[in-house]
Amino acid sequence: MPDRTSRKFLVVSLGDSFLFGGKDLDVEGIRSLSKALLRLIAKGFRVVAVAGSGSLGEEYSRVARDSGASRIELNQILVRASRLNAQLLIESLRSLGVRTSTKPLLVLDNIREFFSKFRGPRGSTAEGRTGAVAVLGNPFGKNANRYAAKVALEFRGRLIILSSKDDIEKLPR
Repeated sequence: MPDRTSRKFLVVSLGDSFLFGGKDLDVEGIRSLSKALLRLIAKGFRVVAVAGSGSLGEEYSRVARDSGASRIELNQILVRASRLNAQLLIESLRSLGVRTSTKPLLVLDNIREFFSKFRGPRGSTAEGRTGAVAVLGNPFGKNANRYAAKVALEFRGRLIILSSKDDIEKLPR
């Protein structure tokens, strides 16, 4: 479990611009973010990245709403879009050798369990492999920033909200 008083615990809420630079997937933005998170774990940070549903979720939700979907169904669409966005980040991180879950985490207990498996010095695992990043989909569909704030409060970590690639400079150096 992460040290509940650690200043080296970061929760990063990801805005839509990391995934979509306009209408197309922004592969370079996702890769830049992954490299920045890799640098943080190399410095000993424990990182939780929270992905929202983004414009993809909003578009699916709009179409479903126009088709008569219920509020519950609309929320499920947003949750699934959030998980899909999180999965894109997971794959990018894994390509750099970062340990992540195989699918997006959704609840706080999953975060505790995830980090309990990776107790190495300065962000590395006991086996000497690259450290780990917990990647979450937003279990509430909308408003990833609100859920990220809840995670940061629970783990007494620092919350950083990234709205675009330009915001990567907000991350600690």
